[in-house]
Amino acid sequence: MAGDAEALVARLRGARGGQASAAAAKLTAAVWNDETLRAPIVQAGAPPLLVALLRSTDAAAQAHAADALSAPAFDEVVRKRIVDAGVLPELVSLVRAGNVDDTRNALLAIGWFAEDAPTRLLLVGEGAMPPLV
Repeated sequence: MAGDAEALVARLRGARGGQASAAAAKLTAAVWNDETLRAPIVQAGAPPLLVALLRSTDAAAQAHAADALSAPAFDEVVRKRIVDAGVLPELVSLVRAGNVDDTRNALLAIGWFAEDAPTRLLLVGEGAMPPLV
């Protein structure tokens, strides 16, 4: 389990260009299909790498990154580590940008992050409310 998580994160870490989108897609499939990988993927260092993809100009990579960040956000402890990686402003930016796939995945992630009261306040501070209304 931890070895699988580390391999997935290593693949994402080493990916360049279009490979980043493919690596994020593989990681996304893993976190949605095997919940036992969610915490180990976060512990292996995926959040900052996924946040970097949210900042990229590759729409597919952005959508996969937002989706990959959604599944681990179910877990309260893991959610905090992801928030600490700087994900909230990037998710709000994706919602504002309006790309359908990005927006859908970013909204799903925001929904899970909003489960936590202090994180809801951070989302409001990031300007999440206007694009949601």
